[in-house]
Amino acid sequence: MKNFHGWKKKNSYFEGWYLKHQNKKKMIAFIPAYHIDCGGKASASIQIITEKRTWMVTYPADQFLVSPNMFWVKIGNNLFSEKGIRIAIEEEGLSIKGTIRYKRFRPPVWDIMGPFKFMPCMQCSHGVLSFYHEISGVLWINGEKIDFLNGKGYVEKDWGRSFPEEYSWTQCNWGGKQPGCVMAATATIPFGRRSFQGCIAAVRINGKEYRFATYLGARVQSCGKREIIIKQGCYQLKIYHQGKKEFRLQAPDCGDMKRVVNESPVTCVKYQLWKKNKILFEYRSRDASFEKADPLQVS
Repeated sequence: MKNFHGWKKKNSYFEGWYLKHQNKKKMIAFIPAYHIDCGGKASASIQIITEKRTWMVTYPADQFLVSPNMFWVKIGNNLFSEKGIRIAIEEEGLSIKGTIRYKRFRPPVWDIMGPFKFMPCMQCSHGVLSFYHEISGVLWINGEKIDFLNGKGYVEKDWGRSFPEEYSWTQCNWGGKQPGCVMAATATIPFGRRSFQGCIAAVRINGKEYRFATYLGARVQSCGKREIIIKQGCYQLKIYHQGKKEFRLQAPDCGDMKRVVNESPVTCVKYQLWKKNKILFEYRSRDASFEKADPLQVS
C-alpha cells in the first residue's frame, strides 16, 4: 500500500492519498494526487477539505515527487509522509501554512483489498495506511490558527483508472483510552460484461479488528443515499448517515479529474455492529465523513 504504482503508466491513471486531521472542533483533509489523462497529459493536484468548504490547487507534473517504496509525497512546497505533513499553499483566496506531526500509524492487520488487489478488472484499488494515529501541530488557514494538539488522524489511498461508477464510503475515528475506527466502502465493480456490488469494511474496537469484505463472503443488503448495511455470516454492520451538508470534490475518470462527487466531511453518522440479534458496538459521531457517488457526473 505504501508503494507508488504509477511509474510505468502512460495514460488514464491516477494515484491519490486522503489525509484527514481532526481536533475537537476543527477538521481538515488533504488529497494530494498524481493523474494522467487519456491523452497522456500528466499533472498533480491537492484538494483541501474543511468543515466549511473545499479547494483544489493544481500543479505541473514536474512538481510531483514520490518515493517508490514508502509513503513520501511532495507536490510543490507541500510534503506528505508517515511522519507528518508540511503545508505551504499560497493562492488567490487561499493561504495555508504549517506543520502537523504524526505518531505511530495503525494499519490494517492485513491488506484491506485482500485477493481483489490481483483482479485485472478493478477500476480502482484501495488501501488504508493508518486507521488511527495521534497528531499534533498548527496550521494557519487564511489567517486563522488551528491547533491540532491531541488530535487524531487517518490516511488512506486509491490508485487505478477511475473511481467506480457508483460507490459509498464512510470513515470515523475516535481517541481516548481505547481509540478506534470505522471505515466502509461499497462499489459497483465491472466483471466482464456484467458488474457486481462489492464491499470492504473494518471496525476496530478494543484492539480487535472486525473485517467485512466480498472476498470473505460479505454482501451488501442495503446501500441507499443515507444508509449502508453489510452482512457477513452472523455479523451485520449498519451505518446511517444523519447529516445534510455536502461539498463538491473532483474525482478521477480515466485519469482526468473531471468527475464531480459530493462528500460530507464532518457529519453525523451512526454505526452499529451486530452479532445475530445482539449489538456488539454502537457509536454515533458528529465528526464522521460520508460520501455517496451516483453514476458519472462531470464538471
